[in-house]
Amino acid sequence: MSDPFSQIRRCANCNANTQMILHRRQMTSGGFHYCWMCKRCNRMHKQNGRTWISAFIIGQFFTPGEMAAFPLIPSSMVLHCVKCGKPGAEFHHWAPKAIFGKDEAEQWPTDYLCKDCHEFWHDTINSHRSK
Repeated sequence: MSDPFSQIRRCANCNANTQMILHRRQMTSGGFHYCWMCKRCNRMHKQNGRTWISAFIIGQFFTPGEMAAFPLIPSSMVLHCVKCGKPGAEFHHWAPKAIFGKDEAEQWPTDYLCKDCHEFWHDTINSHRSK
């Protein structure tokens, strides 16, 4: 029986054909992002140019109980906010999809912001949009 939480893939970091294991990382918002990690070099694996997989996508293949059982990303690999430095930052599109559209937003830079900085950014943008 195969393990749905792991796959054999070639790691772009160590170039080994090795086991990749799904991991989860908690953001300051309380939500989770998911990624594949190489069992050999213990680094996150990019797939189609992206490291993180949304909970929405993972939820299409796994139950909430299964998702909660994925190993947590080690604290040494937790991302920090580019504005204030807090740990547990979440993915941020500088060009919001709601304004730019999905395709155009993907062409702009992205970064990581903590929950407070992320909410401040969106609140500021939204207050200027409503004027």
